[in-house]
Amino acid sequence: MSDEINTLIVGGGLAGLSAAIEAYRRGSAVLIVDKEKNLGGNSAKATSGMNSVQTPAQVARSIADSADAFTADTIKSGGGRSRPVLVHTLAANAHDAHAWLETFGITLDSVSQCGGHSVPRTHRESPRPDGKPAPVGWDIIKVLRAYIDAEIAAKTNEKFGSFRIVTQTRVMELIEKDGHVVGIRGVHTADGSAVEYRADAVVLTTGGFSADSELLHAHAAHIAHFPTTNGPWAAGDGIKITRNLSIDLTDMDQVQLHPTGFVDPAHPDAPTVFLAPEALRGHGGVLLSTGTGSRFTNELGTRAAVVADILKHSQQAIDGVIDSSFDVNDKSSKWPRAGAFMVLNQAAVDAFDPATIGFYASRGFFRKATGPAELAALLNSGMTQGVIAPKATEAGVKDTLLAYTAAAEGASADAHGKTVFPVKFTAAADEAYHVCAITPAIHYTMGGIKINAAAEVLRKRFSSTADLLTAVGEVESGAPAPGLFAAGEVTGGVHGKNRLAGNSLLECVVFGRIAGARAAAVTQHAGLPALVPDAFTALQLRSVTKVGGAIKLFRFSLPSPHHSTGLDVGQYVAVRATIHNEPLVRYYSPISRADDPGHIDLLIKTDDAGGMAQHIDSLVPGLDSLEFKGPLGTTFPDLGLSATQDARTGNGVDHIVLVAGGTGISPMIQVIRSVLFHERADLQVKLMYGAAAPEELVYRDVLEEKAREHENLKLYLTVDHPNDAWPKGNPSYGTGYMSAEVFKRELPPPGDNLRIIICGPWKMCQIIKKTLVEIGYPEGMWFCYM
Repeated sequence: MSDEINTLIVGGGLAGLSAAIEAYRRGSAVLIVDKEKNLGGNSAKATSGMNSVQTPAQVARSIADSADAFTADTIKSGGGRSRPVLVHTLAANAHDAHAWLETFGITLDSVSQCGGHSVPRTHRESPRPDGKPAPVGWDIIKVLRAYIDAEIAAKTNEKFGSFRIVTQTRVMELIEKDGHVVGIRGVHTADGSAVEYRADAVVLTTGGFSADSELLHAHAAHIAHFPTTNGPWAAGDGIKITRNLSIDLTDMDQVQLHPTGFVDPAHPDAPTVFLAPEALRGHGGVLLSTGTGSRFTNELGTRAAVVADILKHSQQAIDGVIDSSFDVNDKSSKWPRAGAFMVLNQAAVDAFDPATIGFYASRGFFRKATGPAELAALLNSGMTQGVIAPKATEAGVKDTLLAYTAAAEGASADAHGKTVFPVKFTAAADEAYHVCAITPAIHYTMGGIKINAAAEVLRKRFSSTADLLTAVGEVESGAPAPGLFAAGEVTGGVHGKNRLAGNSLLECVVFGRIAGARAAAVTQHAGLPALVPDAFTALQLRSVTKVGGAIKLFRFSLPSPHHSTGLDVGQYVAVRATIHNEPLVRYYSPISRADDPGHIDLLIKTDDAGGMAQHIDSLVPGLDSLEFKGPLGTTFPDLGLSATQDARTGNGVDHIVLVAGGTGISPMIQVIRSVLFHERADLQVKLMYGAAAPEELVYRDVLEEKAREHENLKLYLTVDHPNDAWPKGNPSYGTGYMSAEVFKRELPPPGDNLRIIICGPWKMCQIIKKTLVEIGYPEGMWFCYM
């Protein structure tokens, strides 16, 4: 076996295995490095399942769901902190992720509605006919590992690459060369020997930091004393080894408490607890408070909401006192520990998985009671230290359960706002109850390494003046770190303030596969141009951002993060699509710089008449593609900004005037970005930009900011229909069309040192060309796209 490594995966959980398989199937020589003896990590412990949409299981149950509804639920759960472009990518790829996993022989056909979801969409395995538990995370890891082992033994396709697995190896450092990540240094934990591996690309899938005291105390000290559901491997390794690379982090203070970690009666103070999965409540488990044994929350609320209710209404005295003044919004001091009872009747047990409930009971987590009287007695005596309800009564328990059933039948509204009721309680003397003690536990870290929708790791941006609009479309904080990708819990940005149940496994598959594919492409395509002028190349839509009125920015991924378009400044592309069974071709000027790596950006007015704009607007990010051809256009004047020449090659031009209308701003932004990026202070640039209304002046705010920062960038903005906020009496702001008088005032004198670029609607361009000639600016001094 060759020692060559193309793609190096750090971490062998679900994200790592997904990335490894995707890279392998693209011909990459893959090395998986994991610090544990066995692969799997926290993924192997997952029990609630994985979210997906429009699956056979949902269709069979007449569950109406969509990627849009899933996106809305995830963004709502994130409380305004999720990055929409990542959430859209997650949801758009959910169906394919589910189908992909099932190709390995695992069937996820049991669906539950977990907290924060508007419909049932969390998929897991159905109970097994043999009565054995069906732990979904463990089984997913098992089938993927079996596939890898089988491929190592006998490759099923000669075009595939190769696999190697190295365990018990802790990565201590990333290796950089000329700004590119090219490998890792680490140590074998068994004997302490040093190791070093070189690769074309590295993918970090090391998980979160829910078991790391250092990072928890640094970012979430108020809950650092809570138990964790994570194994000791959740130590934030990926975050720590990127510290010297100026990698950007996000949402590090967003650490999720899961509402229901099992309290082991034999070890109530254990620092690590078993997770009582969301699906227990998704299939009908209810929560009763300490003290009175009453319901106090919507069991299917978001995890954050249920945790808040437990801490406010069901405090236990584990720390010795009950803090009646607790405020869930106050993170300045330690939060008190709290616990509650979870109660399932037999219908809920049967819907969840009797075998798994039996396993939990064998660990001492569940106890049984029959009828409200026995249940009240069990609550009175308590399950363990602090989880006790001395005021619970048979009548009170019966009233609580019957009120729940009345709400489930629609006879009354639920006092806690619950609208989905998986089971009903009879409160009969022979109704069987399965009871456990639960406590909130540190479960997941929503924050981590910042990535874009292509799973590329992003560096910090130290200077706001280094470039113009580099981050447009994805709110990226900086350029990707060449050769470095990440997926899974090591990253941040998908979940915001609160992760929905079932999104963790899905995130691992979706972004793991993306990372693996992009990492493999580094080897296969390094140094090649992304586009050619005589053939169309399909590029996948990465993200869509509304930037003003009906104008949107569409970012498409180039074949690898090392690709650039191959276009020079001012050149354009053709795009092709089949619409109504007919091929349609349209031409666009990108706003991305010619040397921007990994993507191409198009600015499109989506309400324009014509099929192409509407077709592009219908594409799904992360799923659909569009065909591109280029570079096109060889008559654009030489501004000394070519991507293929020294940016400071003298050509006599020192004044550039950019005249734009509507989406004609696209090539102008490309020119401005190139001037500022290459620090061409010797070039004086004036943008004359018109639109129908102020809100249609795309990127007005950032253009004004850059004009304040750069003395060589001047603006003249004009609109047909100014609003009350439009500056009046300011010579840099006008109203109406650009007339001869306006051009006489704004333009430098005619000369060989001047180039004027015009782009906008056809009629506008014809009028301006005629006007320029009439006032002494002949053709040759100006260039027009129309």
